[in-house]
Amino acid sequence: MAFSRASICAAALLPILPHRAFGGNVGSFVEDFVEDNATSMNESQVVSEALEIVNSSDSWVEDLIRSIKGNATSTTQSHNVSEAPEILNTSDSWIEDPSQVLALLESSSSYHRSGAKDCARIAAATYCRTAGPGVSDARIVESGAQLAVVGRWHGHCIAAFRGTDNAENIREDLESLRMVPLPGCSGCMVGEGILRAYQSVAGGVKAALHHLGCQRVTVTGHSLGANMAILALSDLARSGFQPQTSYTFGQSRIGNVAFHRAWKAAVGHAQVFRFVHGMDPIVRVGPVGSLTYEGTRVYLPGASVKHDHSCYLGIGFKRDTLLRGRVCGVHCNMYP
Repeated sequence: MAFSRASICAAALLPILPHRAFGGNVGSFVEDFVEDNATSMNESQVVSEALEIVNSSDSWVEDLIRSIKGNATSTTQSHNVSEAPEILNTSDSWIEDPSQVLALLESSSSYHRSGAKDCARIAAATYCRTAGPGVSDARIVESGAQLAVVGRWHGHCIAAFRGTDNAENIREDLESLRMVPLPGCSGCMVGEGILRAYQSVAGGVKAALHHLGCQRVTVTGHSLGANMAILALSDLARSGFQPQTSYTFGQSRIGNVAFHRAWKAAVGHAQVFRFVHGMDPIVRVGPVGSLTYEGTRVYLPGASVKHDHSCYLGIGFKRDTLLRGRVCGVHCNMYP
């Protein structure tokens, strides 16, 4: 398995992510991320390709940066004036002033902390291929590099999607910088890797829900799994299921404004809370040209780029942002 030169380089450069989030060294972050997730002989090829591209000093790298930045700029400027309030209200600004935290939490006070923590534990448990606390009659849905867990929970059903856990998942993360059409949704564009990841388990998830006799469904997930959960919400709604209050952790941007509008229309009045922990770098990225986020943001103060992505509501997903090791729901310190 090998990544395309362009997709790895685009992810390594991450021009849409503030460089200060990585201490100014984006290349180093990607080197560590890919290397620490490559565990087999085939995956070692991924490492060598990634490091070669990250360390490249060819002029074409600079050309790619200018091209992507220009694309993002032109995309932003092409939106109608009528779209501006929607974009401003859904774009995620970097929070520097701690005094803003209370207002953000109060604005999202309708979420239930106990339910959110339960979902964090369930999402974390997927990394260990288990159902998580409170889930019964669980079914593991696995296809290729993807995994989801479906089961009964609190009188209805829950579908939890595992996040980045192997080299193929990394490839999907990188390819998600490029948007592709979302089938069955006119004008909708979403990250290519996110869509492929969800499509690989979508049929199995729906089959498991039908087998359990569920109509009402909560979804949850972390990182790539959070993005898959967002696609699942609208897809399940269009398939006749009833989305319930849901929680995602470490979710990035996913698609264009057309997708955002169609998603809101499909999900309806179901509450979806998108948790953002401090300096989590993953929540800052998304496909080139994407501007909006799905779900109501709940900001949790944090202070570590490497740690914040792997720890939400005191629940550990993996040991750090580089996703090394499985901790699957044990307690973590929100301020390491």
